[in-house]
Amino acid sequence: MASIEEQILAQIKNNEEGTIFLTEDFAQIAIANELRVALYRLVKRGVLCRLASGIYVKPIWNLTKCLVPWPTEPKE
Repeated sequence: MASIEEQILAQIKNNEEGTIFLTEDFAQIAIANELRVALYRLVKRGVLCRLASGIYVKPIWNLTKCLVPWPTEPKE
């Protein structure tokens, strides 16, 4: 059986950089406490960036910086 981190990685790997994930997106993988620990570890490894409580983004990397896409105003 794959670890919780490996299961999360499998779920996010095919998404584009800049994709936002909510903790609920991974709710079927593990219980809340185990999920929080796994997401924390993925943030520490740079796989995800934490935007706010329960909100994560697959980062865009520029050399050694984690860039988080910021929504822009729609052009008229």
